[in-house]
Amino acid sequence: MTEMKLGFFTDVHARATSPEGRTDSFRESIFKKMYAIGEIWKQSNVDYVICGGDLFDSPEPPNSVLYEMIDVLKSWNKEIYSAIGSHDYFGYQLKSFDRTALGILHCAGVLRVMGLEGESNEVRLDVKKRDKMYPHVDLVFNNHTYWLEQNPKELELPDRFPELVIQVIHGSVVMKPVPFPHILAPTLNTHANLVLSGHIHQGWGVKKVANGVTFCNPGSVGRLENTGEQRTPQVVIVTIIKDDDSHDLIQKIELIDIPGALGHPFNDKVDKKINPQVQDVARFLQMVQKTNIEAVDLKQQIPLIAEKLGYGSEVIETAFKLIEGAKT
Repeated sequence: MTEMKLGFFTDVHARATSPEGRTDSFRESIFKKMYAIGEIWKQSNVDYVICGGDLFDSPEPPNSVLYEMIDVLKSWNKEIYSAIGSHDYFGYQLKSFDRTALGILHCAGVLRVMGLEGESNEVRLDVKKRDKMYPHVDLVFNNHTYWLEQNPKELELPDRFPELVIQVIHGSVVMKPVPFPHILAPTLNTHANLVLSGHIHQGWGVKKVANGVTFCNPGSVGRLENTGEQRTPQVVIVTIIKDDDSHDLIQKIELIDIPGALGHPFNDKVDKKINPQVQDVARFLQMVQKTNIEAVDLKQQIPLIAEKLGYGSEVIETAFKLIEGAKT
């Protein structure tokens, strides 16, 4: 019997400032969790690490945050493959990638970002130890774009891979319909064995759908918004076991709590009276909260609105810069 172990984490949203309502230092908590995640990889003998996207909360975080991220990722001493999340580049334009923090990590060899312009979004993992036959595992990455949820056909994978395929998606993959653009997991036409996803911060664990595909979203490492619910951030360990005689593959998926992470690092919510002018907005937000989703990505809607109003790409990119600058 031989085995390969993969670690998966997503949506760190590293930044210098603390979101409104946090009772701790968000930055200190994030990097404490990142070092704790490294210990999980070490103790579990993980061979490769996968990031589901949104490593940072903006494409250009302060240099001090970038340098600290470099230190922690290097301390892991693992090969890391990453998707591009909605906060990782400017205006969903891959041409902007070289001037982003994630682009610097890629160029410096700290991690490898998949699916860049002119480059493959697929990689085959291979663990070479002694003369044992290790499983061939193919990773296929689908980076976030503003049209991803409107065109789920781009996520379809034909049945053409050997052994085992893991698909990594940064998008609104959900198990049941929600009141914003989304990808319904049970209807996704993929021949992947396992789909790992980010972007939906609340997460929903591990689910197997009717066609035999397993979906997993452990939730975000970084928590930016107060949902009023207890949730301990988690990472995933995927163990792939190969029987040397029968060549059968067995998948084991574990959700692991990050040690030391607070269950609810926010002030308690206080009910406030709202005036009649904002009641409709409040009602809508209540509907969104009932879907168990932390936030709707406003940036995802900007290109759609601009297209309807006839605005060009320069206006769209300026709008993204303003939003991303405000979140830094």
